[in-house]
This record gives sequence, structure tokens and C-alpha cells, in this order.
Amino acid sequence: MPNSTPYPSISHLGHHAHSHARSNNPLVNYELTGEIRWLDVPLERVVLGVQQTDGHAGAFCGRDVTLDLEPARVYGGRLETLTPGTRIHVKLRLPRDLGGELPDLPSAHSVTVLPGD
Repeated sequence: MPNSTPYPSISHLGHHAHSHARSNNPLVNYELTGEIRWLDVPLERVVLGVQQTDGHAGAFCGRDVTLDLEPARVYGGRLETLTPGTRIHVKLRLPRDLGGELPDLPSAHSVTVLPGD
């Protein structure tokens, strides 16, 4: 049986069969790392001083970005225990082409509290 797998619901279409679909996805991962400059725990928002980014988010390095953490999972700590100066790593799902501008209040997908020095 060519083009089959041991899993009946999955067909094997060959090498790179799914790569075309990924390139059409309008959302990509953006990753920002930096220090919390300000936070509002009741509103679940932070201002992050971005110090490092991944390839898509490079334009935001060195800027302060306000983020909505309400939908985010927080790893390595709790929102209530964060303070200004805490280093965090934030993952966002945003449109591939932002033209250098973030939405007014982007929602974080996940937040990881980084260990202090």
C-alpha cells in the first residue's frame, strides 16, 4: 500500500506535504523577553521592556510593549507575585506582517518567569 500509514485517518502525501499550508497561515509566533516595567494585577496587564526577540519580533527589541496577560498561561510563578524588574519570556500569536506596529493591546499566549541573576 503506497502512500499509506499505520494510522487510518492520516494519509502520507510525501516529503513537505504540509509545508505549503503553513506558509498560508496568517498568524505566527512572536517571542519577547525582557523586564516588567509596570504591571496591573487586577487588569492582568504588563508593560514589558523588550530586550530580546525572535526573528519575527525583531522590530520590537528595545521598546516598551503593553501586553494583556488574561488569556496567558504563566509558568514558573503566578501573576500576583510578579514585580517590576522581573524578567519574563512572552509568546504571542500575531499576524505575520505587522508593518512594524503591534496591535493596541496584544494578548499573550504564554508567559515564563525567568530565574533572577
